[in-house]
Amino acid sequence: MSKKTWVLFITIGFLCLNPVFSHGAETILIKNGTIVPVEGNPMADSDILIKEGKIIKIGPDLKTSSSTRVIDASGKFVYPGMVALMT
Repeated sequence: MSKKTWVLFITIGFLCLNPVFSHGAETILIKNGTIVPVEGNPMADSDILIKEGKIIKIGPDLKTSSSTRVIDASGKFVYPGMVALMT
C-alpha cells in the first residue's frame, strides 16, 4: 500500500473511534464558554447541551444529569463549525 492510502485509513480510523465525532447516545454539556452563533451577537458565559449529536439547548447555567459529559469552556470561544487553520 502507498503512504497516502495508509494516511487515509489512519485518518478514517481516528474519526470513527473518537467520541467527539461520533453521534452516539452520549449527552455533552459545554459550559461557561463564549458562544459565537452564525447570526447574532456572541453570548458570554453560556452553555450548549448536545444530545445524540444534536444541539438541544443553548443558554446560561443549563442543568443536566450526572451522567452527562461536561466540557469546561471557561475563557474560550465556541464556534458553530470547523475553522480552516490555513486561512
